[in-house]
Amino acid sequence: MLDRIPGDLALVIALTLACILFVLTPRLDETPVRVLLGLLLVLFLPGYSLVVALFPRRGDLDSTWTIALSFAQCSRYKTHANGHVSWTYQQS
Repeated sequence: MLDRIPGDLALVIALTLACILFVLTPRLDETPVRVLLGLLLVLFLPGYSLVVALFPRRGDLDSTWTIALSFAQCSRYKTHANGHVSWTYQQS
């Protein structure tokens, strides 16, 4: 099963697991690496995963467009999530 995962998505999985490790391990949670991994996890990786899933062939997008769309998708997710949280909080 792991041989079918593309290299870039394997890197996304590895970075996500590293972020979990740095957040949950007591001595590692005070390092600046935790902040860097957390920002990467929140600001870039979800959008990158979606863009790579939508454009699976290597020739579809160049790296500049992939990075730009990744940040755009993440900001769109955060905007929608913030609106839903605000709306549900006002309803209670």
